[in-house]
Amino acid sequence: TVALLHKIAQTPSVRSVIVATSDKAYENPEHGRAFKEGDPYGGSDPYSASKGACEIATAAMRRSFFAPGGAHPAGVASVRAGNVIGGGDWARDRLVPDIVRGCLSGDGTVALRAPGSVRPWQHVLEPLRGYMTLAEHLYHDPETYAAGWNFGPFREDERDVQSVADAIVAALGKGRIIHDIDLSAPKESHVLRLDASRARDRLGWHPVLDFKRTTELTADWYAWWHAGGSPAEITAAQIQHYTDLLSETV
Repeated sequence: TVALLHKIAQTPSVRSVIVATSDKAYENPEHGRAFKEGDPYGGSDPYSASKGACEIATAAMRRSFFAPGGAHPAGVASVRAGNVIGGGDWARDRLVPDIVRGCLSGDGTVALRAPGSVRPWQHVLEPLRGYMTLAEHLYHDPETYAAGWNFGPFREDERDVQSVADAIVAALGKGRIIHDIDLSAPKESHVLRLDASRARDRLGWHPVLDFKRTTELTADWYAWWHAGGSPAEITAAQIQHYTDLLSETV
């Protein structure tokens, strides 16, 4: 991140920079409260600590080289989304891909390691829209918008891992959920919540997909792919559907 920002500082044409970290960048004392942008960074595991370090490095580079105090006019912002889900994700050790692989396996078994963990789930298109909105504001007014921002779902759409698995299995119409809790596994936060009121108040951004629609769209993508459909076609159709929903909320 620092090397990239150094290169950008030498490129006068750049006007907006978005550095994406994670909701895990915050120090989490497990108080259950939603994290705000002014809360301290940290992490009790290497991944979380690396994201907190990235936030600190980004803020230091912004103060040293970029607007409002530095020589380069670009606005640099850092963003933290919730637990992003959506079609096309096949990464290992991620909840939805693991659920889909389990559902589509021979015996349909879906093994959950932490069924009670609560996360701010959101469809990938939600934070992406927020990032693009922020980039536009940075271009026009870097002094105001060069900061850290949270993009997360409404509180009522936060769910535990079990609820996500139940929803995906129901939408796919197949799968058998079991619990496979490993007490020797590295510690993970039990509850993660994001307060996105700054983005709602100052950017006019807010989620348009509730939890039910988020999981349905995600499951629909994988069901389409499993049936032999074109990933590009279903992706384009879902983007259009999302765009139509946005126009209805204006």
